[in-house]
Amino acid sequence: MKPLALKSFENLHKHRNLKEHWMYCSALLWCVSNQEQVDSTVKEQVHKAVQIFNEQSHTLGSATQALSSLQNKILRLLKEESGLILPDYYQSQWMSFGTFLFGIPLGLVLAFGLDNWSLVLIGFPIGLLLGFFIGRQKDKKAATQGAQILLSQGKEAAWTLLNE
Repeated sequence: MKPLALKSFENLHKHRNLKEHWMYCSALLWCVSNQEQVDSTVKEQVHKAVQIFNEQSHTLGSATQALSSLQNKILRLLKEESGLILPDYYQSQWMSFGTFLFGIPLGLVLAFGLDNWSLVLIGFPIGLLLGFFIGRQKDKKAATQGAQILLSQGKEAAWTLLNE
């Protein structure tokens, strides 16, 4: 199977949103091709999705939307089939979990207990901080286990592709 590559678009550098989506998707494709933890079945499924994308004709708006859906499909396949996640995946999830699971209930307890409704707002930053630290720990664990997508290396490769 030949390396995965997205088709380029005319005047790609002039369209910021399209260029960002193209670069991100190219970085993901580099990761799929070069990361050892990616199963061959995932590589085949991603290859088919890229072939379908490359065969379709797109306007600028539809290309951005199609690239976004291709990115989501690749990320979903990597997470479900290979167990790979983006860097800071757990941090972003746990910050919202911390706010809703810890922050809001804590704020409500303080507000009812002290009969001061302005204390509800104290729970939000506390929940965000708890979620941040829990998510950061989970991300560190995933990084030591090699379960993160090497996106920074993929972005460098996509940048060199764009400038060729």
